[in-house]
Amino acid sequence: MNTESRQVKKGSKVYLLDRSPVVLLGLTEVVHRFPDLQVGWSGVEPPKFFEAIEKEMPDIVVLDLLLHNCDGLEVIKQLNSRWPALPILVAASVDERVYCERALRAGAQGFIMKTESTENIARALREVLRGEMGLSDEMKKRLIGATVGKKNNAVSPLDCLTDRELEVFTFFGEGYSTKKIAEHLGLSSKTIDSYRHHIKEKLNIQKVNELVMLASHWSIQRKQLTDVEAVPIYEKAG
Repeated sequence: MNTESRQVKKGSKVYLLDRSPVVLLGLTEVVHRFPDLQVGWSGVEPPKFFEAIEKEMPDIVVLDLLLHNCDGLEVIKQLNSRWPALPILVAASVDERVYCERALRAGAQGFIMKTESTENIARALREVLRGEMGLSDEMKKRLIGATVGKKNNAVSPLDCLTDRELEVFTFFGEGYSTKKIAEHLGLSSKTIDSYRHHIKEKLNIQKVNELVMLASHWSIQRKQLTDVEAVPIYEKAG
């Protein structure tokens, strides 16, 4: 990751990817606060997002992790693999304590919650464009603490799961069967069973129904957050 600060060039193009058209309107308003920035592409479909990048390279992309029929972490990994110099900012509707470090490891340069103020979202955008890390103050403190060996006490128990295990865990919470998860991810049922076994071991869960209950609780918490995700950005941006 390039952390050398650089100047934001005039006319920098920002591409926006989010499953919510309302959120896209709010993020567009944030970008329009800066005369040297412009929205070059905005949409809800990941395939069209990749097509747009292939046609014209943006200066930065801003995306959520919850996308239509696609895992946001996988999108980041693909972006980083195909265009490693492309700056990526995650504007998220998911818990930063669980997903921020995962997104950074996948290749993002910034992570900010949609519930943050418009000013903080705009600051994170500018920081990533300058080649810096765009994070909330809380996450900056947490990462510094982790660096010096002082983990925050608020660490999520789900931190021990790999990205794929967390994805499978989330599907269980949404009521998917092993067969349906396998079909969705293009994997065998045996592989999903293996992931489930590892998840149970890591979370110290003995029974499958306990796993499903915990995953369901996690899914409900995520939905409660995403139900209000668009309001702060859109109202404060006006």
